[in-house]
Amino acid sequence: LMKAGNYTVHVKTGGNHIYCGLGEENKCSPFELRVEPGAAVASMCEAESDPSLDALVEARVGVTGIINLEAKDSFGNNLERGGDAFVAKFISTTNSEIQYRGHTADK
Repeated sequence: LMKAGNYTVHVKTGGNHIYCGLGEENKCSPFELRVEPGAAVASMCEAESDPSLDALVEARVGVTGIINLEAKDSFGNNLERGGDAFVAKFISTTNSEIQYRGHTADK
């Protein structure tokens, strides 16, 4: 499966749902399955900023810019829990020795 979410799984043989040895009244198919997103993959994650001061393309000295990161798995599913360690580093394009580390907070 590539999309996280809730599914109903139907397992049949000969056109009939399987019973799992429990008889027709207590058959085990169909059953519910919850598919969770996988681990965060950097190349699939997204960054967004408030359009009033788009911190992805402009910044002002002394003004805090906010960039929101959306963690996604390898199939583009949004992660439902936080906890992944993101590092935001700002490196000057004219002097790579000038670097700042951004503060990241998990929501």
